[in-house]
Amino acid sequence: MSALSRHLEDYLRLRRALGFKLEREGQLLAQFVNYVDASGSSTLTSEVAIKWAQQPVTAQSNQWAKRLGVVRKFAA
Repeated sequence: MSALSRHLEDYLRLRRALGFKLEREGQLLAQFVNYVDASGSSTLTSEVAIKWAQQPVTAQSNQWAKRLGVVRKFAA
């Protein structure tokens, strides 16, 4: 398990303890962490987040914005 995966678990545990369900967000963030791990990046960067958020290429821009918004909250 990567350090980023552990941070994600901690983040989701904390936010859920505060009353947020984070069902879809949890799925998206797990996909994002897998993407970051597979890319070999050791840190979160804007470039990596934007590349991930713009997938799939055929998606509408509002879907990309939603994906990036989920990552931005996690990264903060």
